[in-house]
Amino acid sequence: MKLSFTLLALLSSAALADTSCVSFEAQEYCLAWASVDGANTSNEYLRAGETTDAWVRMITVKEYAGTKELKDFLPGYMNNVRPLLALKPDIFGPNEKKHKDEVVLLLLLLAPDKSNYEYVIHRVYVDEGGPVKSVIFSLRIPFAKQVSFNEVMQGRDGWMKELDTVEPLALAKLPEPSNQPLEPTR
Repeated sequence: MKLSFTLLALLSSAALADTSCVSFEAQEYCLAWASVDGANTSNEYLRAGETTDAWVRMITVKEYAGTKELKDFLPGYMNNVRPLLALKPDIFGPNEKKHKDEVVLLLLLLAPDKSNYEYVIHRVYVDEGGPVKSVIFSLRIPFAKQVSFNEVMQGRDGWMKELDTVEPLALAKLPEPSNQPLEPTR
């Protein structure tokens, strides 16, 4: 058992070699968690000192296998997040079209336990032949009776512009089962 866990850890490290960090907001976000669920892949990047349980800002990169058009992904995604929506979402087209099809979703989600809001800028795009991919910026805001969204209003346009420049990273594809937290790479 210990040998197989060690082998999985070694394979995970090798798979992460080219995907360990991304720059955003002039800060380094490093891969903290990766998941392969069927053929779908998700990588979560956090800043130093943050964990998958205690984070303020996160970059997530996803790939949805079996999808070739945004219409294959967006209706199901919106149905999944609808119960969490705190406000009506905003949907934008890209500033410059770089992909076959692309939209940017601005979402304010409320955690099911009402402990925090999550402000999400979700860039969803597809190139010819698919699959649909996402690059997501999330900002966690603690829940309170009076919440200030000044940081969101001041940062939103810059975050959207910068997220538009984040190119897809090679996703870490780990052997099944892979829905386990990763050890920090630094």
